[in-house]
Amino acid sequence: MTHLTRQELRQLYVRLDARRDAESLALREKLRALIAERADERVWGAKVFAITLPLSTPRLIVKGKHAGEYAKDSLAPTLNVYGSMKVWQRAALYKALDLRILAELHRWPLARPAPDPRAVRVTRRSSAKVDELSVDALGGKVPVDRLVRAGILRGDRIADLEREAVWQAAPPGKGSLLVEVFAIGLAPL
Repeated sequence: MTHLTRQELRQLYVRLDARRDAESLALREKLRALIAERADERVWGAKVFAITLPLSTPRLIVKGKHAGEYAKDSLAPTLNVYGSMKVWQRAALYKALDLRILAELHRWPLARPAPDPRAVRVTRRSSAKVDELSVDALGGKVPVDRLVRAGILRGDRIADLEREAVWQAAPPGKGSLLVEVFAIGLAPL
């Protein structure tokens, strides 16, 4: 089912303005009711922050029987992978993401503070398609939580954050996770 935006409804309403037959008047009343229902509809505005994360990074093992070998640490784990991570792996992930967010903040002067609700779009580029298309399932759960902690997002509740999840195909080994944060406001009538 296709949904019209409030602006599109308003354009239809204005086009019917010149017609005065009963059918047009009835349609104008329906459009007026639909526009009123969407009075609190929020629109995405300017981008206030963006960060691109590789899906994983190599880490040199320095102790134990595997010393000198490299292991891959996930920077954008899917929800299933995140759920199976050990406490120390989660702590290392938080630290790595906090450092990357801090390093990226100087490019985005409007990122902090976050007094108003914001919108976030998480785009996962990978060779393997995900089972479910949601921000958390795509690997956006931890980055969104860390953006809240950094003060870029007010919170991750539905009242504080609108979410959009996107998946795009990428060649093997070239995957990434793009997290974009937008200001949101009320749509003009």
